[in-house]
Amino acid sequence: MGVVRLIFELIVVTGALIVIIANIPQNVLFDRFPLEPISFTVQDVDKAIAAFQWNEMLGEKARILLRDKVIGPESLIVTDSFIYTGLSDGRLIEIDKESLNFRTITRFEKDDKHECYDFSYWNLQNCGRPLGLRLDLATGDLLVLDSFSGLYKVNVKSGEKQLIALGENDNRPKNMRGLLNDIVVDPQDSNLIYVTASSAKWTLEKVMWSLIEHENTGFVLAVDLKSKKVAKIADKLYFANGIDHSADKKYLLVSETGTRRISKFNLDEIRKRLKSGETDFSVKSEVFADNLAGEVDNIRLHNGDLYIALALTRHSGPALTDKLAEYPMIRKAFGRILYLSSKIVKFVHDTLYKHPALQEVEFMMSSGNMLYSVIPYSGSIAILDGNSGKIKKTFGSIKFSFVSEAVLDEKTGDIYFGSFRNRFLGKLAATDMK
Repeated sequence: MGVVRLIFELIVVTGALIVIIANIPQNVLFDRFPLEPISFTVQDVDKAIAAFQWNEMLGEKARILLRDKVIGPESLIVTDSFIYTGLSDGRLIEIDKESLNFRTITRFEKDDKHECYDFSYWNLQNCGRPLGLRLDLATGDLLVLDSFSGLYKVNVKSGEKQLIALGENDNRPKNMRGLLNDIVVDPQDSNLIYVTASSAKWTLEKVMWSLIEHENTGFVLAVDLKSKKVAKIADKLYFANGIDHSADKKYLLVSETGTRRISKFNLDEIRKRLKSGETDFSVKSEVFADNLAGEVDNIRLHNGDLYIALALTRHSGPALTDKLAEYPMIRKAFGRILYLSSKIVKFVHDTLYKHPALQEVEFMMSSGNMLYSVIPYSGSIAILDGNSGKIKKTFGSIKFSFVSEAVLDEKTGDIYFGSFRNRFLGKLAATDMK
């Protein structure tokens, strides 16, 4: 009976703490941490799992590249000889596909006043974070979207970079500013770039809280590189993430990580409204792929198919996030506990003992990244029909999660995949996909 009583008392005390912490007025301790989760209904997880046709081919067959030599290789460009990727410490690197030797092309640090060194991923605002990458086929340059400082064109040989849009000091209105994430070029106009902004509320280093809240302040921008005009073309998205166009070039496709779906928007209507001079509108959203088995990150079109990365994938039942969907108070309390803990660590670092390890711990707590450590490994890649959104093939893993992008080497048929968090790249050989 003593054990039963102890368990009962622990449950009561824990419940009381959750209620108390969640109901502390925001202006008392949390004026800089406006976390307000909402209750939401999760789509049919069992149906999603059945449609996904789970297997462990990715974990069993993939070759791990550059382990512990890179960190957070989010987006990838694969050419005949090289792989290009941006890292979470602010570096843009070039990797030789054969030797796997790599070099730093440039960094996206704010200025030379801050210490930005390899693997210092906790100083994002000062050291930069290159996310979406695209290849300029006409020049061989890279289009690189830094989440904080804007859209750049980068010469891969010289490392020279030029800010071409969405700079911090441009004249965009406040409602067009947010967490810049991914880019794609309009299939008919190479001067028209579409850009996802995942959240208007949370910046990249606080990205976990956007997902914990289940908020829908994400949006899509259209950037005209000639006229320098910027327009908002879609909004109220649940963490707008990866972006591409459909195989028939009729739709703009956007992954919404917060709802496990890919939405589509009519490109003809977008161009028509842009041509008429509209700068703030929302094209009707339609479903391209819904109730997917995981949180979709980047999406890339290859040979008529859409290659999608699922950072986390359900394969045996609901995830912890699904189980907490209808309990916003618990999510809020956990978030606040981590936030307060981070302030204690910051105080120790600033006043008692300065050390990079404490900076990293403070970042892990304040950003919510510490929650990744309790998430079971289950990442995947899926190939969808580029017009219908129907799942054609899947590759799963229980050895690692956090797959951010999958790209096809159209010369060899191999798939390379990156991660916003892991310390490696991956390669799935064409011969292992049969």
